[in-house]
Amino acid sequence: MEESDKQNTEPKPPQIFITGVTNIQPLIELLNTTAKDKYLVKTLYNDQVRVQSAESSIYTTMDTNRQKYRIPHLEAKARYKLSSRP
Repeated sequence: MEESDKQNTEPKPPQIFITGVTNIQPLIELLNTTAKDKYLVKTLYNDQVRVQSAESSIYTTMDTNRQKYRIPHLEAKARYKLSSRP
């Protein structure tokens, strides 16, 4: 790997954890309008979904839409606290 390639490498954007997802189809439709083919979705337990964007600009747009549509989410710290609950 060349030195110039190392400098151009952008850090991976953080994941977005969304809670209360009982029907994933509307979320997928919203993500497709925002970031067609530039994200990954994984369903988790307790109606939670993890969204990973491919680029930081896409992450910013996704997070803005999450706030705009008042989609509930977990912050990274809260996620770890959740896993320690009985």
